[in-house]
Amino acid sequence: MKEIQLVLCDDPNFWPREGPVTAPGRWCLPRKPLPHYEELLRSGRVSISPYPWDDPEQFRAAARYTEVLVDRVLRELTPRLNALHGLDRNERYWRILIGPWLLYFTEALYDRYRALEPIFQNNSSVKCIGLAEKDFLLLPDFSTTSLDHLLSDHYNLQISTLLAEKLGAQIKRQSRLHTLPKTFSWKNTLRSFEAQVWLVFLRRAEAIIVGGAMPRAASCEFLKQGLGVVYSERLPPVSVGKAQKDPTLRGELFRGWSSQDRFESILASLIEREIPTLYVENFEEWRKCAKNRPLKARTIVSGTSWCGDEMFKILAAEAAANRGAHLCSLQHGGYYGVLAFNCLETHEQKCTDRFYSWGVSKGLWPRADVRPMPSFKLSAALKIGQRKKGAPASRPIVHVSTIHPRVLLRFQSHPAGPQWERVYDDEARFVEALDDKVRQKMIVRVSLNPDFGWNLSEHWQRLAIPFDSAPTFSHHLRSAGLIIVNHPATTILEAFAANAPTLLYWRPGTFLFQPEAEAVFEKLIQAGVLWTTPEAAAHQLNRIGSDATAWWSQTIVQEARKELCEHYARADLAWASIWRTELLAF
Repeated sequence: MKEIQLVLCDDPNFWPREGPVTAPGRWCLPRKPLPHYEELLRSGRVSISPYPWDDPEQFRAAARYTEVLVDRVLRELTPRLNALHGLDRNERYWRILIGPWLLYFTEALYDRYRALEPIFQNNSSVKCIGLAEKDFLLLPDFSTTSLDHLLSDHYNLQISTLLAEKLGAQIKRQSRLHTLPKTFSWKNTLRSFEAQVWLVFLRRAEAIIVGGAMPRAASCEFLKQGLGVVYSERLPPVSVGKAQKDPTLRGELFRGWSSQDRFESILASLIEREIPTLYVENFEEWRKCAKNRPLKARTIVSGTSWCGDEMFKILAAEAAANRGAHLCSLQHGGYYGVLAFNCLETHEQKCTDRFYSWGVSKGLWPRADVRPMPSFKLSAALKIGQRKKGAPASRPIVHVSTIHPRVLLRFQSHPAGPQWERVYDDEARFVEALDDKVRQKMIVRVSLNPDFGWNLSEHWQRLAIPFDSAPTFSHHLRSAGLIIVNHPATTILEAFAANAPTLLYWRPGTFLFQPEAEAVFEKLIQAGVLWTTPEAAAHQLNRIGSDATAWWSQTIVQEARKELCEHYARADLAWASIWRTELLAF
């Protein structure tokens, strides 16, 4: 047992000036510039705690624990929120409204708790520099902008400071300037105006789809067939006044709560402190927005809006509670139906009467009513593929990468937080194993806004691979000679739906799949499409050379592609009429 200096973030201003330090994870080490990061790892100054989620069984157990805990908290909060707001709503109503924030907050907090708690068990005295309370930020809601804040370094420092305090650290408080991202821009203003226009049609429709990741022309495609089904990418944002935190109201949320372990006790106290004002102080204004814009639709469908659209959530919850409207969730990513556990998939299935998948017929939640339907996005890719002509050798090789926060975002069975560093290291091994002639044709496509502190621009500059400048990935479905992907997300499904030559690589165990998905990916391995080391994938690309079309046309390759599409990437050129018939019948 000894005294240690703990660091909570990668900001040098929150590190002691000298002496050894202990970090709960690699996210506390600055990666800009990369040589400094690498030197810091070699220097011996930093002791990094073992990452608990490197043990797959611990990771599975944590996912189960937090899912059960979120359900228990929702059961406890339902009568309290009803009493607080003078309502009599069921648990599903409150799951729709506060569930996304509660899920993200609980899982992020548990991840940081599990990283910090062993440090306090093994040392007699822990000192650290934490965030000054005057710089704490309270989320007004859980819109997309607020989710960006939840993922920020500032908020991670905020909750890490609170946890360290709860665990008994001696904390020196320090100021750090940060504000919520500005939401005003002319682009957002135009989008809001567009959403107001579509709301006129949405309020008259029998069935509506909001936030389904459809092609932009989808709205007009449905309107051609009448007002039975109307689609809009978003609803107008919620507009409520700025509220001050009311300790009396918040104190009612967990009055009489009986915690089953230390983390539950900490969670309850921090929910009271951190829950967005929209769910407590501003709730009546929020609900009034829904009363002023009621929907008459019998069927309400969404993909992304169940998480990031506060206006949609209150309108849908009120429509189900007051009129018995049917609520449906819609797959909006390639991980759905594939990963062994995915908390967002489970949440959306618990919120809704039916879940529309891109191919699978059963959900992660055993009671889910799952129905396979053609994907809007993948149907657009299918159309591109049928129009595309052969790819000449001069077309680029496009490596599609991905970026995730350096800390755990939520418990789902892909790399968590710092584990993505291994994926990025494998990208370097892949590129270094390529022949010069092949490497010169390669570009990389990855969104670096936000960068989450990974400094991936320097990573790819080191590899001398230029960045893609195309506005959308659809451009490459038409023009790429070959597409390389190192994660099993939507990009693969789009490429396969378009029948675009595609090479995959990731190491076994990097992603934990459902048994059915394991069998499908095994056939891709046998066909030489999926490789289990970056070097093997690079050697395959060297062999393919400039004639990717001939390789991709092989029977074994096409059979493996078609099987994946049947299970996970359904597409149909008549998707609009198929959906109209389904939704009006439901």
